[in-house]
Amino acid sequence: MEKLLIKGTNAVIDRNKKDIVSGNIYAFKLPHEGNIMRECYSEPDVLRLNPYNKNYPTAQVEWADFRPEMIIGKVSCSVINVHR
Repeated sequence: MEKLLIKGTNAVIDRNKKDIVSGNIYAFKLPHEGNIMRECYSEPDVLRLNPYNKNYPTAQVEWADFRPEMIIGKVSCSVINVHR
């Protein structure tokens, strides 16, 4: 199965879905990083944020530091424009 985010696609973000479900992709607004999209995994002490681009490290946000306003929404699909 192809990854959801590939070069040249635009992401569709559902701003109404902000409950973190492990394994799904979410858009975040993080301090010192800006807006990012990451595959999320909820662990007991941290929220692990895995990037699709392996040139970037996996990030972790401790639940004590997590703020709900950091979540922009769930990435529901991506669309590629074939008529560029």
